[in-house]
Amino acid sequence: MNEHRLEQDVRAPTAQVVALLSVRPATWLRGFLRLATLKAAANTPALGPTGAARYRLGPPASGRSGAVAIPLTWWPHLDDDVLFSRFKGRFVVRPATMGTILALEGETTGGTPERAASVLRALLELLGAAVSADQEPDG
Repeated sequence: MNEHRLEQDVRAPTAQVVALLSVRPATWLRGFLRLATLKAAANTPALGPTGAARYRLGPPASGRSGAVAIPLTWWPHLDDDVLFSRFKGRFVVRPATMGTILALEGETTGGTPERAASVLRALLELLGAAVSADQEPDG
């Protein structure tokens, strides 16, 4: 198992980020997982149409310092040599001075730490861009 902790600054209110991650049913997440997998695992023959088919997004739970954790388990259905067989962790959303910090922390099983980090980073960037898209630019 490999541990991961990645963060993304998001130019959106914390409540808005939590609201996005709390939408149920969580079928909206499938496209983000698929895009993250495609971005990081490009040019691999093992990437099939079910690349982001199985995942579970749990309910949000408030923690200390105004942070909110949203559990995520994801089975990408790719060969372990290509990516990883499972990610088990959580999104952590916490207030920051100029918006929100969106973190993804947890463990991957199988694959290489570098490839897993690339996919998880892509997922954070995609979600950060989506939630920040309707914010007014600074200045």
